[in-house]
Parts: sequence; C-alpha cells; structure tokens
Amino acid sequence: MFPDPKSKTGRFGVLFNDIRECKNAKHCPELNIRQFYYEPNGFTISFWNDKGLWREGIDHRVVFVCESPGPSAAEGTAEDVQPCYHGSHRDRRFQEVRRKYDFENCFITNTVKCGVRRGAQHSPFEIKACRGFLLCEIDLIRPQVIVGVGGNAYRTLRKDILSHLKMPPIIFKITHYSSRRNPMEYWDKEFPELIRLLDRLRPWEEWANDRTVWSRNS
Repeated sequence: MFPDPKSKTGRFGVLFNDIRECKNAKHCPELNIRQFYYEPNGFTISFWNDKGLWREGIDHRVVFVCESPGPSAAEGTAEDVQPCYHGSHRDRRFQEVRRKYDFENCFITNTVKCGVRRGAQHSPFEIKACRGFLLCEIDLIRPQVIVGVGGNAYRTLRKDILSHLKMPPIIFKITHYSSRRNPMEYWDKEFPELIRLLDRLRPWEEWANDRTVWSRNS
C-alpha cells in the first residue's frame, strides 16, 4: 500500500513538516518564501475536488517536476493552504493539457520547494538543499517516468537527482507552461509521445513492487 499525498498524516505528512521546518529555518535566504511544495496534498485536495481537477486516486505512472513554486503560490494569507497551480492563465493551461491527455491525477512537485529563482536558474546550493525532499517524493510515488517541465527542471533531474537512484525512472522533457510561445503547440506533440513511451513499459504494478528498482545509491 503506497502512501497517499492527499492525507495529512503518514509519510507524506512527515515530509511536508520536514519541508516546512527547512523553510522556516531559511536555509536558502535568497529565495522568497512560498506556501507550497507539491500537489495535491491534504491541505489542497478540497480545492482540487471543488474545481474538478481530481477524478480518482494518484496516478503513480508519472511525476511532473517543475522548477519551483510560481508567484501564484504566494496569493492568500493562510499558511500552507494556498494551491500552487490554481490561479494564473499559464497554470490553467497546464491543468487543461493534463486533463486532455488523462494526466490530471499525477503528482506535481518542484526541484526547489521555496520561492522563485533569482537569475537564470537556481543555485547549486538551493538545488542540493532540496534534493533529499525530491528523492523522498520519488521513493514514495515510485513513478515509471519523471517529466521535467522546462529545461531547468529537466537539467536538474538529469544532473542532481536521478544519479542518486540505483535504477532511476525514465526522464522525459516537456515545454514549460510559462513559455512565451503557445506551449500547446508543443504539448500536442510531447504528450502523445509520453503516452507512447508509457505504453512500451511494463505494467506499473510490477515496476513499483520491484524493490531492486527502489534501492538508493546514497
């Protein structure tokens, strides 16, 4: 039985508290603090349900990894309860394409859990500070494919994350949802390719229960 991110208790609840403690300690002082780290979870599942973003349980086949929480995550005042992917036009586009290709129930997270980057990409220190959190998420979800949303997230996954798994999931890249050009033009090519990739893999249940896959290198 795999842990459910939508629950406020259990292993994901412990992870959430660990991230909150790291955020409060301000280990990465250059980052603007944001409220959110992964979706959906026990604090935002009611929003996902109310907006029709949720149909059933977690789709473990794929994890979408963005770079860091966007500005919409800072809206509102309630601590740790504002959904990351809910307000802006670019967020809605990303919701729409996942719904279109039946990936709306997949887990979404970030390589860096706090704040918007300064400069072209996050510093090696910021990425390293969050690496353990992301590795824990991958261990808990056990996806077959990890999708890097945009070039920065994709490069971080290849360079800093997947090398820490004995047999890492396949990495796949899609266009970032804030692309200045219409990302749907790219997504309508990328998402069918992702589906074809999944069709070529062995059933997820066999993959997820193979403990040799999920032994850490470090």
